[in-house]
Amino acid sequence: MYKIVNISKRSLKLAAIGGGLVLCGPLQAHHSVAAYDFNKTVQLKGTVKVFQWTNPHCWIELAVTDSQGRSGNWTLESGTPNVNKRMGWTGTDVKPGDKVDVVIHPKRDGSSAGALMTIRLANGKTLMAPGSLFGKAGQ
Repeated sequence: MYKIVNISKRSLKLAAIGGGLVLCGPLQAHHSVAAYDFNKTVQLKGTVKVFQWTNPHCWIELAVTDSQGRSGNWTLESGTPNVNKRMGWTGTDVKPGDKVDVVIHPKRDGSSAGALMTIRLANGKTLMAPGSLFGKAGQ
C-alpha cells in the first residue's frame, strides 16, 4: 500500500526555491585573477583606443609607444561598472583619444595586458581601479 503524504503548497514552494538556488550556484562563479602578477607593477603612457564600460568588466585598449619608439596595444582590465562607480568613476571619464598614464599589474605570461590599478586622465584626475586593492597598491 502507498501512503498518501499531505504536502502543503508552501512546502512545495520552499523546496522549489531551494532547489533553484542550488542549481543557480554555478552561475555565481567568477574567473580567477591568477593571470595577473600582483607583486609587480608597470607604468604606461598612451592613448585610449577603446573604452568599454560593460559587464562583467570594464576594458581599456591603450596604444603605447615604448622608449625605443616601438608601438603596440595593451589590454587593461578593470572592475565592473558598479565597482568602478563606487571607486569614483563615471562611464564618461575615459574616452577614445584621451592621453592617459596608467599603473597596472601585468599578466604573468608576459603579454601586453594587465589589471588596472590607477589611471591619470589628461585633466589631472586620478582614478583608482580594483587592481589597486591587490599586491603593491600605491607604489
